[in-house]
Amino acid sequence: MNDVCIRTIAGHQPGGGHGWERGDGGRGTACDVSANGAMFDRIHAQRLSLRSGLPRGAPSPDPLQEHTVKRQLLGLTLGLGLLTTACQHTPPAPVVKIGPIQPQSFASQWKAKLDIGADRITELHVRGGRLFVYTKANDSYVLTADGGSIVSSAHVTAAANRLFPPVVLGKEVVYPTSTALEVYDLLGRQVRSIDTSSSIRSGAVGENNTVYFGTDYPRGGRLVAYNVQHDSGMPVWQIMTPDGAIESTPAISQAIIFFATTDGQLIAVSEDRNAIWPLDNGSFKTEGRITADVQADETGVYFASTDTKLYALERTTGKLKWTFFAGQSLTQSPVLGKKMVYQPVGQRGIIALDKVNGDYSRKPLWTAPQAVQVLAEDDQYSYLLEADRHIAAYDKATGEVRFRSIRTDFEVFATNMGADGLIYAARTDGDVYAVKPIMKAGVVGELVLVPVPMDAMASMR
Repeated sequence: MNDVCIRTIAGHQPGGGHGWERGDGGRGTACDVSANGAMFDRIHAQRLSLRSGLPRGAPSPDPLQEHTVKRQLLGLTLGLGLLTTACQHTPPAPVVKIGPIQPQSFASQWKAKLDIGADRITELHVRGGRLFVYTKANDSYVLTADGGSIVSSAHVTAAANRLFPPVVLGKEVVYPTSTALEVYDLLGRQVRSIDTSSSIRSGAVGENNTVYFGTDYPRGGRLVAYNVQHDSGMPVWQIMTPDGAIESTPAISQAIIFFATTDGQLIAVSEDRNAIWPLDNGSFKTEGRITADVQADETGVYFASTDTKLYALERTTGKLKWTFFAGQSLTQSPVLGKKMVYQPVGQRGIIALDKVNGDYSRKPLWTAPQAVQVLAEDDQYSYLLEADRHIAAYDKATGEVRFRSIRTDFEVFATNMGADGLIYAARTDGDVYAVKPIMKAGVVGELVLVPVPMDAMASMR
């Protein structure tokens, strides 16, 4: 079994230095899978032997043993799927070779292949040191964020239901769906299902054993708190918002929950439901709707409104720190970096602002007119996705583009504002990558070249 086969079976490619060359050329290498097939046959035979020779009506074999064998088969299937589903890829998979990586370019930290068949990847979420990969069928694949090892997979809910981003609480993962909280352990085993009785309207945040989110209610909404260790279906508490629904995901910072309503209010409460701010009705009022997710950290709470403004408030008082006038309705959430806040503004692209220093009426540090999503940042660069699906490194001091990726075949991206600065990207057919910037010469690794267009491949035959 050659090296490519070994790394595929593992579900990822260990080590760094897998690059994305800024040129073209190269040719892939075929892989002999006979050893992989033998291993698959052995494990499959082991599973069948668990059920062989059982008399009619005999009890099923040990579920833990059966579960282990199923996991082994899943791991091999995820690896062998790279070879068995290649003809279904659209666009074609990139050509790979080993070589030097140019400085000021992007390299693959790891890559994983998920055998999802006709299903398609739809979302990536970074939570608690893990990368959650959602599919159209509402399956969730959990990978280690630093190495790409496949930890678990689960079919969370029916494809017709909505699946919100996950919330990691210690050793459990909470998946909010349209009408329930599905609770799993870190190995992908379901622990409990909590029926919320009312439709879930927003994403959730959590701390300790409690999650907070918005639900529907006649003529308004409710913020509810659920202890996920209990499966009674009853919330710990709830707050009615009769004048507006809660569509935006709340934020939580230092035991304060911040949530917004569609009638333009931003409200702060404690974990036991007490109002935090000494304001009328305990809320800060805007002149528009708030539908974008609320963000908060130690510097303040940030939210966008359809009244064309981005607001920054003091966490504990609700006092206005500064505003940014965008000139158009804001419906996308701000993204908080270490020292900057990034605000998507429709056709204007993404605008970078200083979180702490500046005028009361904030002026942009710079604007990225081609950008559509914030991916990551480090001390020197902001990494943004552009409309043509290039990844671009923007100088944080000037806003100038210093380098871009040449690949445009990735279709799904995560926003990762962690200190590692990794970029997570995927093709909808199951290829998942962690990408890192390369700043110095001398790195040698796997070069992932530009995929050959399908019409070009046809013309070569």
